Amino acid sequence: MLNKFEKGETKELLSNKYTGYSGCLSKDEESKLSAHLEEFTYPDVNPIIAYVEFTFGKEYTRSGMRDLLHRLCFTYKKTSHAPGKADPDRQQKFIDGFKEFLKNKSPDVPVLFMDATHPLDNSIPAYGWIKRAKEKRYNPTQAEKGSISMELLMLKQEKP
Repeated sequence: MLNKFEKGETKELLSNKYTGYSGCLSKDEESKLSAHLEEFTYPDVNPIIAYVEFTFGKEYTRSGMRDLLHRLCFTYKKTSHAPGKADPDRQQKFIDGFKEFLKNKSPDVPVLFMDATHPLDNSIPAYGWIKRAKEKRYNPTQAEKGSISMELLMLKQEKP
């Protein structure tokens, strides 16, 4: 470079020969991955790397996958909490059954009450890869949709 400058070949030094890296995945594969990530929430890049390797046969490093996710407008953020909905019919059925139990029980049988809080009832929304400017709601009473990472890892091991 210094020799070219000293010889006065500044035109060569000022030319821009940089071409950007488009990534391992094609545009079609990127759009399929983006659609998949909008449906499923992953808490880490490792299961996404496993998914991409299994689905498209392409390998990524952690930093490479993070760069791809950012390029696809995904960001690592907290899900918003969606309260569970109570089923009024089931609640009324329980109340009716409990009242019937109290009427028919022997007077010497005590009724004990315990804290009925299930660990999922007071869950804390988790972090995950979510499309920028979008909100993902986490409902603690439903099975987590993004819990396919173990299945993907098992499929990865089975792949020839």
